[in-house]
Amino acid sequence: MKQTSLGSALMVLLATMIWGSSFVVQSVSMELIGPFSFNTLRSVVAGLFLIPAIALLDRVRRGEPGVILKPRTADEKKTLLRAGCWGGVALTLAGGLQQIGLVYSQASKAGFLTALYVVIVPFLSVLLFGRKLPRVIWLCALLAFLGMFLLSFTGPVGLEFGDGMLILGGVAFAAHILVTDHYAQRVDLARMSCIQFFVAALLSAVPMVLLETLDLAVVLNAWPNILYAGIVCSGIAYTLQMTAQRKCDPTVVSLIMSLESVFGAFFGWLLLDERLGSQEVAGCALILAAVLLAQLPQKTEKGKK
Repeated sequence: MKQTSLGSALMVLLATMIWGSSFVVQSVSMELIGPFSFNTLRSVVAGLFLIPAIALLDRVRRGEPGVILKPRTADEKKTLLRAGCWGGVALTLAGGLQQIGLVYSQASKAGFLTALYVVIVPFLSVLLFGRKLPRVIWLCALLAFLGMFLLSFTGPVGLEFGDGMLILGGVAFAAHILVTDHYAQRVDLARMSCIQFFVAALLSAVPMVLLETLDLAVVLNAWPNILYAGIVCSGIAYTLQMTAQRKCDPTVVSLIMSLESVFGAFFGWLLLDERLGSQEVAGCALILAAVLLAQLPQKTEKGKK
């Protein structure tokens, strides 16, 4: 197990806190601009920001063993482009569903429901790659399901539309994680992120043109939120995470990142004065317990971790 430095852990924690705050920014933005317009513009900003960031990261990481930088052969370029395209498709679905969900749901709920991707990832691994699940993951799934029930089924109507969109967004985020994991050892993830943001911008622009009206005055009014979401929540936060993971064990990283749901609820309470009832609080606690338990290292059949 890789030794995790305190500085790297704090960098991941800062990135996680930024992502938690993004739920508030996204929720407020939905009152100003359409979801697809917001995702298109934030993706363009993130992609443009990562271009100089990649040049800086290349200087920092040059000479380090095992670091993949600029692709040189035609096959390497094709692999990078393919990775960025698949990542962009998953990111478009995840971001679009999440933004639609935020129109109808609270930012505090969004943080917890989106965090279900931590539990969804192992299930997609079974369906897509035939991997075996340890028993504790089934327990995590049960806890998460009960938490979802308590959090979302607050009245006779049942599962709210916004909650359903957020859950589907969590599935799409899980797919994005698996795509990233699939290409992690073959491409530079900073370059992959840059490509995927531009792909996401292009794909989000289609429903933006068909379903929404992009007014210049509205865009200027929402521009601070778009810049924050694009530069801080996407560009800076992803750069922090990638830089930290060079000296941080991935198990520790994923455990820290699961706190995104907690930060989402905290910022929803602090900035939007959102309140959760006792049933919803209990649901949040069960979901948080599930995502944390899912990240604990498990013993293999031989008793080794």
